[in-house]
Parts: sequence; C-alpha cells; structure tokens
Amino acid sequence: RFYVTTQVVADRQGRALAVGGGDVGDRRITYVMRFRPDGQLDDSFGDEGVVRLPLGRATEDNYADTRAAIGVLPNGRIAVAGGIQARGSTLWLLRPGGTLDRSFGRNGRLVLSST
Repeated sequence: RFYVTTQVVADRQGRALAVGGGDVGDRRITYVMRFRPDGQLDDSFGDEGVVRLPLGRATEDNYADTRAAIGVLPNGRIAVAGGIQARGSTLWLLRPGGTLDRSFGRNGRLVLSST
C-alpha cells in the first residue's frame, strides 16, 4: 500500500515518474511509479510499473514521516532520495528501465547518516 506521493517529474519521452513513501508489510519503502502518456502504469518499468526501494522497518515513531524526491539525469538515469524520521536518507540511482545502477555507491545505493 502507498501513503503519499511527494513529487512528480517527466522523463525525456514525456512519461511521468511519481515518487513517494509507504509501506509493504512492516517495511518502509520509497516507491517510484512510471506512467505512459495515456496515464497507464508503464509495465516496462520496474515490477509492472513500480520500483520499491527499502528504507527499513516501520515503527509507530516513523510511520508518517517518510520523505522522497526524484530527478531524471541527462543520461536517462533516475536519481531517487528517500528517508524516514531520525534515520537519515538513502540515495539510489536507477537505470531508465527501473533497475538499480550497481556502479553507483554500494550496488546502486548510498546511505546517508542522520548525524
């Protein structure tokens, strides 16, 4: 289930990318969804149009404070930032199809400390 969309951007092909935070079971996630110009999820992106990026375990202290941002780079890669209250943030780099760019950070992600 998804809680909130925090930003929407367009890629060079005019497809909308939405990013936000939510949960899957007891795990907090940042999610990215890509939509075709007709408004349908783009099933060629991620898992049927959605990429779920893990942030950590959901608790009562952090359930409402998930933040996310997104940007499309000139080379078509997608930079995604997500974080939860008092735990810092994570930056992911996705390839245009929604897979992690494993040449970035540690297997596609860079964890930023909250201190």
